[in-house]
Formats: sequence, structure tokens, C-alpha cells
Amino acid sequence: MAKVLVLYYSMYGHIETMAHAVAEGANRVDGVEVVVKRVPETMQAEAFLKAGGENAKRSGRHPAGAGGL
Repeated sequence: MAKVLVLYYSMYGHIETMAHAVAEGANRVDGVEVVVKRVPETMQAEAFLKAGGENAKRSGRHPAGAGGL
């Protein structure tokens, strides 16, 4: 079985949407296991909120970091 990691960073949600599309496409291939993970935020919390990242931070749909497949 092939494993695909879709690892992404998304502050506003645009890249998260694209990552989901990639994962959806990969899931259509027989014998493929797909894992989606978000890169942890590195920006200081105050700067993140000032930049409008609040809504993206709340999504929390995927665990942070690559970890193991």
C-alpha cells in the first residue's frame, strides 16, 4: 500500500482547501492511504491575530506536524 502525506500550512484557509483537493484526488487511487496534516503555526499569537489568522487557527481539522505515516 502506498502512503501519501499531504502536509500544508495555511493561515487564511486557501491552501487548506487546496490540500483537501489533493487528498481527495489521492484517495481515488486504489491502494493509497492518505494522511493530511497541518504545519504548526510559528508566528507569535498576537501577530497571528493581527494578521487575520484567527479563523484559520480555529479550524483545527488536522493534527499538526508530520509525525509518522
